[in-house]
Order: sequence, then C-alpha cells, then structure tokens
Amino acid sequence: TPSDGDLASSLENQERRRLSAFDPKTVLRKNRQLGGHAKTWCEESLEAPLPYENCNADDIVYRIPLFGGMTNALKFVLLGTILAFEENRCFFVDEGEAELNTFDKKYYHDGGFIQRYFEKIGLSNEHPIVRKAYDENRLRSLTFKELWMDLRARRRYSEFSTIKSLDYIDIENYELKKIMMRRMWRPKPEVRERTCQALQDYGLHDDFISFSVRRGDKSMEKFDFITMQDYVASAEEAIEKRFNGVVPPVFVATDDCSVLPTLRIVRPDWRFVSECDKAKQEGFALSAMNRWSHEETDAHFGKFFIELYAMALSKYFIGVAYTNVAWWAFFMRNDRDSFKLLDFRDREEEILGAW
Repeated sequence: TPSDGDLASSLENQERRRLSAFDPKTVLRKNRQLGGHAKTWCEESLEAPLPYENCNADDIVYRIPLFGGMTNALKFVLLGTILAFEENRCFFVDEGEAELNTFDKKYYHDGGFIQRYFEKIGLSNEHPIVRKAYDENRLRSLTFKELWMDLRARRRYSEFSTIKSLDYIDIENYELKKIMMRRMWRPKPEVRERTCQALQDYGLHDDFISFSVRRGDKSMEKFDFITMQDYVASAEEAIEKRFNGVVPPVFVATDDCSVLPTLRIVRPDWRFVSECDKAKQEGFALSAMNRWSHEETDAHFGKFFIELYAMALSKYFIGVAYTNVAWWAFFMRNDRDSFKLLDFRDREEEILGAW
C-alpha cells in the first residue's frame, strides 16, 4: 500500500495537472484589449466577497442543495443566498448528491465542484455553526418552490428588496441580483485569466455578437429548436441598428458543434468563432458527467466558461429562454436592451421581467 508521503505526492501531482489548464502564469498578458464591461469579469473584483459568517448562528440554518446543470444550480444558490442574507440566516451549499460534483461527495466545501473553479460560497458543511444546527435540528432545506415559484423570492423586475445586514436598502431586484452575483460567484483567478485570455486570442473586444445555441438533452424536454437562419436574421437586424451595417465577429456558444458548419454555409462571408473549432461536442447531457474523468470535466468547463464570458461581454446577445445559461448570462450583462430571445419574440419583455 502507498505511504502517506506517496499519497500526498500523488495528490499534489493531480492538483498540479488540474491547474495547468488554468495557470495564470501561462495566460496572463499585459496587452489585454477587451472592452470596458470586461473589467467587471476579467479583473479582480473591487467588491468584497459576501461575509458568510455574519449571520444569526442560533437561528435556522439553510441547506441549499446544488442540483441540475451549472447555471441552473447556481441560479438556485444565488436566490437562496439573497434570501438567507435578507433573513440574516446562515447557510451552506450541499453538494453531497450534486451531479456536478464528481469529485469529493463528503468534504465538498474543500474538494467539490464549487471549490474547484470558484471561491467558496456559504459556510462549510463541517462548520461549527452548521454542525450545531444539525445537532439541534435547526437545518432546513430550501426548495425550488420557495425560491422560484414564490415570485417575491424570485425577485422580479421593478420590485425592491432590502438586506439590512449588507446595507442594501430598497434596491431594485435585478440590480440586487447583479450585485449579489458579483459578490457570490467569483471564479478563481486562474479560471478568470485563462477565460479572458481566450477571448482576447480570438480577437474579440466588445464589438461582437454572441449566439447561444443550447440543444443536447433539451431535446428530451420537447423544446422546438430555433433554426440557424433565424439566428442569422436576428443578427442582421442588430447589425443594421447597432453596428452601423458592419458585420462584427460572431461568437457561437453551443453544446452542439454541428450548427457551426451550417452557419458558415448560410453566411460564408461572416466571421464565426467558437470553441467548437478546438473540441467537438455533439450535445451536453448532465447524466453523462459521472462517466467523465476529472480532466474531461475540466476541459468541458474550461470551454463553458469561455462561452459564458463571451455571452456576457458581447455587445449583442441572441439566444433562447429555455436554458438557464441565458438567465445567468443576462445577469452578468450590463443592460437588457441588447439581449434577444428568439423563442419568445412576442413575450420577450414579459419573460425578462419575470426572471
């Protein structure tokens, strides 16, 4: 059997290999040319992380389960985090049964999905406050119904919320979600640097369009997929109104790389860029993650972070509402006027107002 020293060395080597894909020393360059909004996500945040221990340790402690794909899971965590701070309650994120967490199911606060790519969110499941609440039967799980079906907890547009512990008084809900997202969801420096460097390497600044094309396991939910011709037609409208008739680069974020050849046939003179030119994908299915190696998982999320940042930083976004990717990108962005949903053309304002 291996000695403790051999095991420690093996773990160190695994961590070194993992970080090699996200090593800031290999990607950080001084000549970054990304546009103004990129500073929000491509530079170290000027806003402090949330003070998770500043809560009423003797009250109910919330358990926020991590479930579904990344943006679905983090949307739920974001809404739960806002509720917990509003009520001055402590909370932890439970990755014990998360499909995203293919790493450490027990000590996930130090070795799970969130810790692998982001700064920690909430208290540790082993934190004394959490353990004491467990012993005293004061843990309570937040549910989808509480956080999404309850429109007050969902934080609809043009309504207001107050979080006294953070000195947020009567903040419009969408602005509050954006603020809390920036303070809660903090990609690690090596992840952030690699992601933003990739966008620069594509020659993308802020004058580009992003397409979000989500397929994969969404076919099981019986959604009607939007055609590539519809994406192009919407882009042509935006080009005339927002780009002075000059066709900008188009970043295609998709889990189905078969759409890229179609786009290039439909508009051969346009410049489409995509992570699909580096690694092919035929549709993401969450259920397949448990068969991936850690290296495959890192590669998948490395691609996804680049796509998500592109959707957030582009001058104009075109996508669909049936994926939580669009929801997350929407709240990463600066404004709603440059955000187009193709599957709800006649109800776009209604849909966006209920997000």
